[in-house]
Amino acid sequence: MAIPSTWKAADGQPSGGFTASDLLAVDGFHAAANVSTEPFVGDSYAYARAGELGLRHRRNVTVEGEREEIIDGDPTLIIEARWTSPTPPASSYRTMQVSLSSHGVGYVATCAAATSAFERYRSMCESVVRSFAVER
Repeated sequence: MAIPSTWKAADGQPSGGFTASDLLAVDGFHAAANVSTEPFVGDSYAYARAGELGLRHRRNVTVEGEREEIIDGDPTLIIEARWTSPTPPASSYRTMQVSLSSHGVGYVATCAAATSAFERYRSMCESVVRSFAVER
């Protein structure tokens, strides 16, 4: 995954995961990109659909849009969502994510920014999620 050169990768990355964030905070939120993994047997599109359904069942998440795309050669979805903090102080952020599956592992690459700043980060988030690739 290609991240902006001004962002810093977190120390002590989890196995199979990755996190990097913008050093500049907007509304108390550092824009960030991360990758998480979990076991999944199936194709990328099925994994993305399962992830979308999971998001739609969360009380603090509103799926704002989805679109079918080809990422790293696989049909999948790019999903945009708004997240709200369930506890005070209330805050919100938006995410753009893509899901891929390979060799029994599901990968979710997410780019997040404060809701108030998301449009400023949109093209950067597009670049981050579109650059995501997994080992084949």
